[in-house]
Amino acid sequence: MRRYHIALTDDDEDDIEIFETAIRGMKFDVYLAVYRDGEALLQSLFESNAVWPDLIFLDINMPFIDGFECLRRIRNSSAHSGQCVIVYSTSGRSEDIRRAYELKANCFIQKPSNIENLKRILRGIVTREWNDPCEILAEENFVLTA
Repeated sequence: MRRYHIALTDDDEDDIEIFETAIRGMKFDVYLAVYRDGEALLQSLFESNAVWPDLIFLDINMPFIDGFECLRRIRNSSAHSGQCVIVYSTSGRSEDIRRAYELKANCFIQKPSNIENLKRILRGIVTREWNDPCEILAEENFVLTA
């Protein structure tokens, strides 16, 4: 089975713990790197020998550099513009979803209320038969739910 390298960027300790618990409760071989703000993520990604993760889960509201700015910088990087970035936020506001779509996030997940729903969503992402390893979903199915 394939090993997945996942980066989670979130400043909320409870949300990080829920994500970690969900990942540990699944039967996938996952290396999870956690960043507590957008600046730390970008510094890690743009180091000279950086190994980019398979999937980046990116919260919107974070200190220093927010998720939208991180997404913009990743998409503006010629070497990594196709990186799989999933916006993962408590927000379900249509403006935030629209902005994530316009900035070319691969999909949008509103943080589920419980671990079982998060596991279902994560399982769907990890086992999805993407045409491209992480294609950008069409607008009508851009928001993933359990």
